[in-house]
Amino acid sequence: MKNIVYAMFTPGPYSQEITYSLHSAYRFLPPSRSDYRFIVFCPSADEFKGLRVQTVEYGQERLAQWAGPHNFGWRVTLHTLMHVLRTYGEPTVLIDGDTYFRRSPDYLFKRIRPGQSVLHIREGRMCDLTDQVHLDLAALLRTGTIRDPVSGAPIPATRAMWNSGVMGVDPADIGTIEQTIALTDQILARNPINTTEQFALSYCLETRTKLRPCDDIVFHYWAMRYRRPFRKVLTELLENTANLGEAERAMKLYAHRPKASLPKRTLNKALGILDKLGVRLLSGSPRRSG
Repeated sequence: MKNIVYAMFTPGPYSQEITYSLHSAYRFLPPSRSDYRFIVFCPSADEFKGLRVQTVEYGQERLAQWAGPHNFGWRVTLHTLMHVLRTYGEPTVLIDGDTYFRRSPDYLFKRIRPGQSVLHIREGRMCDLTDQVHLDLAALLRTGTIRDPVSGAPIPATRAMWNSGVMGVDPADIGTIEQTIALTDQILARNPINTTEQFALSYCLETRTKLRPCDDIVFHYWAMRYRRPFRKVLTELLENTANLGEAERAMKLYAHRPKASLPKRTLNKALGILDKLGVRLLSGSPRRSG
């Protein structure tokens, strides 16, 4: 069994985005595919009634515990991932709601094995990124006070930041998630930077596992140039397809997916090739713009 998990821990339009993302997976995984489990952690299970998904209500006590001593909401996602890995002992992907599958999740899980993990895409080295949250985190790393949670070695600002809109981990590597949480808390104790857990996960997975991107399988439309206009039509789109069967609804919804223009897709591919060759022309930007 393989797990596809979503974590919604604050109110907002996220339930609609998750509903859309689920249907993008349903396109490839009909009910006859009994080897997949869909789980949504959320404040209220009512928002996902009628969908082929298990729901788990967080509850205030669990949210507070998982947010940790610094009350950091994104720490909840790490605990959610770790909880599912412990509960089921199966390969698990935790995916942001503002996503859709471009190809079958089967391709995604082929990249997840003991010692092999996935994140969405490599954004670049911390020292090369120019958004303020990246500059703040790089400056903190340069002080030499942020250390590997196991070896104690200082973590340099040359380490990479990955986009964590998709996190895929095998249960054999659950210890790496525990170390990610420890590193997250270490950074938060010095500076409550918004992308702290994203960097901690990037560092731990890249140094403990063979880490691969998966942007060829999942499209992550976190950037507001995609997300804002899509949110304006998503409510009506879901309402107009609500009475359709799952398969037909999935096809109708997919036809309205947000996507990059052809020039942008070509540029992204070129930048990916250059990045693999060690040529860095542009810096990434954080996924949490709204």
